[in-house]
Amino acid sequence: MPILIKPQISPILLYVLFSSLFWRTVSDNYYKAGMSYINQGEFEKGIDKWIEARETLQTEGKADFRIGVKFIEYVTEREAEHLYPLASEMYYWGLNSNSVDYCFDYLEKELDMLEPIVADSTFSEWLELLENGNPKIFSSLKQFWVSKDPSITTPMNERLIEHWERIAFARENFNKTNSTVYGTDDRGLIYVKYGEPDRLDSGTFTLNPGRVQQWISETIEHQDRRMENYDPSLFVDNVISNSDNFASNEIYKQNLSKRLADKFISDFGHVEYVTWIYDKEHVETSQSLIFFFGKLGQSKPFGLVDGPEELITHRSFRERNIGGTRFQYNFGPISQLSFYDNLKFVDDYFLDTFHEMQDNLFNNPEITQESSSEYLRNRYINHMNSIRSSANQSLSIYDRETLSFNVLHKQARFLDDNNEPYEVNIIYSEPHDAIFSDYNHFTSQYADFGEPEYRVQHSFTLFDSDYNPINAANDFPDVTFERFDFTDGYIRPVSIFRHPITDDGSNNRIEVRIFNISYGEQTPKTYRSDFNRLPEELIGAVNHEITSKSQTEPLNNNSLELSDIILCFDYESLEETGFETAMDTKELFFPCYVPYEMKIPSTQDLNFYFEIYNLETNDQNQANFTIDYQTQALEQSQGFFSRLFGRTGDENPTSITLSYEISSDRMKDHLKVDLSDYIPGTYELTLTIKDDNSESVVSRSKEFEVLDE
Repeated sequence: MPILIKPQISPILLYVLFSSLFWRTVSDNYYKAGMSYINQGEFEKGIDKWIEARETLQTEGKADFRIGVKFIEYVTEREAEHLYPLASEMYYWGLNSNSVDYCFDYLEKELDMLEPIVADSTFSEWLELLENGNPKIFSSLKQFWVSKDPSITTPMNERLIEHWERIAFARENFNKTNSTVYGTDDRGLIYVKYGEPDRLDSGTFTLNPGRVQQWISETIEHQDRRMENYDPSLFVDNVISNSDNFASNEIYKQNLSKRLADKFISDFGHVEYVTWIYDKEHVETSQSLIFFFGKLGQSKPFGLVDGPEELITHRSFRERNIGGTRFQYNFGPISQLSFYDNLKFVDDYFLDTFHEMQDNLFNNPEITQESSSEYLRNRYINHMNSIRSSANQSLSIYDRETLSFNVLHKQARFLDDNNEPYEVNIIYSEPHDAIFSDYNHFTSQYADFGEPEYRVQHSFTLFDSDYNPINAANDFPDVTFERFDFTDGYIRPVSIFRHPITDDGSNNRIEVRIFNISYGEQTPKTYRSDFNRLPEELIGAVNHEITSKSQTEPLNNNSLELSDIILCFDYESLEETGFETAMDTKELFFPCYVPYEMKIPSTQDLNFYFEIYNLETNDQNQANFTIDYQTQALEQSQGFFSRLFGRTGDENPTSITLSYEISSDRMKDHLKVDLSDYIPGTYELTLTIKDDNSESVVSRSKEFEVLDE
């Protein structure tokens, strides 16, 4: 008789399954309780219940995306500004979820609401993660919002709050239809993407009968051949006889143009429109970014259209016989011209188009033919669409109202005393133009308050693989602002951040912020909107994610290894050039100043810093090795004086080998190269380390440029 063996379930597995089910039930109860309160109009109780949920679940490493996204939605809908920092935290907390199943529908809707403001490639990646149930979707969403944060070091993500504020505003104000994912008409979609337009125009298209008749009269000047089919006996009120050329008869043309104009006006209908315009400098397009909304009678709902032409029926662009005649005429181009005539003072694009259409209509006898006018119709639609496709994916108030500037970055790999990898990130900012712009504004508005005072903050933030911040460091480098005597050779504000390298997929982000600390209650920035929630003193901020080279190309910590080479200036050389003010009280990681571009006057020395690791020691604990460094010309250019006096350089101006014996398996060194005999040009420094005990060899190279002086 077979023996039945009862399958055994691991107690640990039972605990995990029970624990997961228990906490999911707890989370569901909290979510439903909060929604119940809010649906009953008890907003505060609902919010408090969700705050309690976070406190309870977070202690167990749990999160609920549904609670996080609903919290920020209802807080911004109620304009509860005191809760905005917490709303950011709750949204981020919800993105710490580790399962897609329980909130699939909520995630799907969230992606749909984010689609208008993200790149197509990003949206496709998100959809794939969602469809595969991959929890990486949460960290990817958090990465997106961290990248959009106008100031990482402030308590909330201002751009995230702005996004939900726009959704709430759109739902309240743009509800002629329910055609978008936000439950709004098409204006809501554009508002979420770009915010309030720089200019707005709305109304109903009107016609000037006298002008319409004049336009039609001018277009039939070139229609002689069309008149050959005309039978004047069909005109009971204007029989013209003994005329060989009816188009030349002024009475006939006036009668015909009047009849055509009356027909056109009677068919024109009631056409409503709204035009939103974003200035090109904000959206980075070649001309204004224009969105056109309209409704043609009752035949279609109000919504976004490609251009005024979309409000003209296709029937208007067909050639038709006019009643009582065999004369064929196409009203489409006249409709276009009428629309652009209404809009010509709204934006230069409409004015230019109006004049271009006039030229086409009155100087091209074929333009009112059906084939030609259809081309004209599509031409302007295609042009407007091309401008839209070239515009920024989205536009924040922080893009408009914070000053932009460049942030540069260098990276170098090292090993610590325990042979653990770490990186040094050197951050450079170029705030001068932004400061200059703010300086002009400040002195024009607040001259009585004296000179403004500027500061620059460099920040380095380390995130884990789920984009939760692990650690952060800040530095306030010296900033030099010369209003009248600024040169490209000034020393940029620079900071050096050292951080360990882990293999857990951590992410690094750098941020640079510019402050005018003279702003405050007495001197508010007059160009800021009420929606800008950045600190009053903050005039510019930039943040970038940087990829760790050590994670993809780690240093070898088991055998002979050489750090990255650091090319730099001598401090004494800097003082001779007048840059000493940039070095005051500045303690750098290296024994020399590291510029972003390694361009060195031939009158100065090339400095380079490096570290050697894992040298093999002998029985006397001695390491024996050689350091060979040489420079190779990559590109040389002789100046006038070099040619005049016959100054030349060798193919390898420098090649030196140094022997060492030390009582350690590692070494740090700082060497110099005399550049006085170098021809201006680009060179490559190659450093080669040979371990005499192990016979191992390692080398690295670095480029630099010698300038004539």
